[in-house]
Amino acid sequence: MEFLRCFRKRIKAIDSDIYIIGEIWSKGNRWLYGDMLDGVMNYTLYYIVRDFAANCLIDAYTFADRMTQYILEYPDAVRSSMFNFCSNHDIPRILTISNGNQTRARLCYLI
Repeated sequence: MEFLRCFRKRIKAIDSDIYIIGEIWSKGNRWLYGDMLDGVMNYTLYYIVRDFAANCLIDAYTFADRMTQYILEYPDAVRSSMFNFCSNHDIPRILTISNGNQTRARLCYLI
């Protein structure tokens, strides 16, 4: 963490507009206090959307509960700087997870 603090100071001294993103697979709260990263890859949201829309592992009530918890854990300013995705190079593509169901894959992107 100390490395990231130092890294951020040096990078922002060069150009304060540089966006520093971290690939954190769990909750990214502790990295987003303004002294390390500007945002993280939003795996927290990805897991919620994937479990509800792509592979139907949770029902609408559980989805709503998890989304509410997510919104309460991440302030608006933090959520707006997150890197949201439905697929990336580290995980199976959303169409694969939804067993080729294009409607479910589109729903993931819509959410």
